[in-house]
Parts: sequence; structure tokens; C-alpha cells
Amino acid sequence: MRYLLSLLVFLSSSLHAENITDPAEQQMRQVYRFISDAALLVDDKSSTAIRAIAPLLKETTKQFLPENALDDRRLWTGYLFEFEGLIVEGIESPDGEFFLQSLFYSDPKWQIPLGLNVGSSMQQVQNTLGKPKGAKPQGIEYEGETQQVTFELQDNKVRAIQFTYYVD
Repeated sequence: MRYLLSLLVFLSSSLHAENITDPAEQQMRQVYRFISDAALLVDDKSSTAIRAIAPLLKETTKQFLPENALDDRRLWTGYLFEFEGLIVEGIESPDGEFFLQSLFYSDPKWQIPLGLNVGSSMQQVQNTLGKPKGAKPQGIEYEGETQQVTFELQDNKVRAIQFTYYVD
């Protein structure tokens, strides 16, 4: 739900700023859109619905009390769902609302927006998303407003993709 609200705000601001000429702003919007669209796989789904995405290899759960819990002392649940070539990590409120924290793709069978999938070339990533925000020996990183995507590379090809989402 929170993702949909942020997407609506982003789309609304996009309509009023169609003629953005600042390349850095254009790149940030492209990266934000890419990272946000990748979350559509699990957006507005419960942990039950996420389990049904594909055959589940492993599920790990951990209950916890949020640090900022004042009067509400109900436990939240942290989830790690492992599918073939995909790991989904998030937390679920006591009311059943799921908040995505990360997606990790390591198999090209999972199609990601803009055609940037496992197996894509580093050049294709940079042609689509622009110059990376950061580079590490094994990968390149891009940042949206509150999210991040890291492309792990091997021989200038994407070996894995990690999306990280901010949850407060």
C-alpha cells in the first residue's frame, strides 16, 4: 500500500515535470521507476500470497517487537522467502500488511522491468540507467530516493541483482 502511495505521488509529480532537462534528475527518475517497478512482483501481497509466487524452497521467520513500538506491543514477523533464483525479504505487521525490504534475483527466468535481467551486459545496464552511483569490484550501484539496486557482475555480465527498499 505504501508503495502504491509513493508511486502515485511520483507519477503525479512526473505529470507536472514532463520537460525536465536536468540529466541527473532524469536519471534519478529512471532509476526510481526501475526499482519501484521491480517491486510489483510482491507489492500489496501478504506473506500467504508471496508463498504462492512459485514453488517455495525455504522460508525463515523471526518475530520481533519494533524499536519504535510505544503502546502497541504486538509482535511483527520478519520473513525470508527463498525461491529458485529469487529471495524475497520483508516484514509483516500484526495486521497482515507486508513491507518489502529486499529482492535478490540470481536467475534470468525472473523478468525484471526494462529488460535488465540476470545475464544482461554491464553496457546494457548503463545505457538504460546511466552512470552508476557507485562501483565495487564485483558490481555497480544505483540509488533512487529511498531505494537502491546493486548489479553483481561477472565478466561484464549481470550475475545477480539486489533491490533494497527503505522501511520505516
